[in-house]
Amino acid sequence: LRVLNALDPQTAAHPFKPFHERQDRSRFLASNDDDPEMIMFIPFTEAVSIKSICISGSAGDGTHPKAVKLFTNREDIDFSNANELPAQQKLDLAEDDTANIDYPLQYAKPVVVVVRKFQGVSSLTLFIEDSYGGDETKIYYIGLKGENKKWRHGVVECVYEARPQPADHKVKDAIGSTSLI
Repeated sequence: LRVLNALDPQTAAHPFKPFHERQDRSRFLASNDDDPEMIMFIPFTEAVSIKSICISGSAGDGTHPKAVKLFTNREDIDFSNANELPAQQKLDLAEDDTANIDYPLQYAKPVVVVVRKFQGVSSLTLFIEDSYGGDETKIYYIGLKGENKKWRHGVVECVYEARPQPADHKVKDAIGSTSLI
């Protein structure tokens, strides 16, 4: 988990709490003073399918996130390219301090073939563009709903033969010639 432009980068994991602790206001992630933008890179250990996201801030004090861009499977997002790159989806958030609003993630168009844009996700990047007050952003809770695809990312162990060796591949009970041409 990485965060850019956070007041304290060590607090990057604070918004990720169990659902029953979503109302807890003691742990939060805040942007630097006078700059509401933040970028959060969230890696997953396995590919996932994300169906909805909940982002909760503080209503009434102007620090609640207002606009968020979501990028999937991109590790190169930073402040120099986040505004120019097309996002998988852009969310305009309502001020919600109860963490009760889930934002469904879109289907890819055309809808005739139903394909979710957020399937097979190995990482998710959130670009918080703005807050309601414009000076600072505070995030108290981030919840992701979806499912694990059980696809592991890793090295596959296998042996490739540059030239087959017939002695290595004997056929049981073979009658006659079993030589290769």
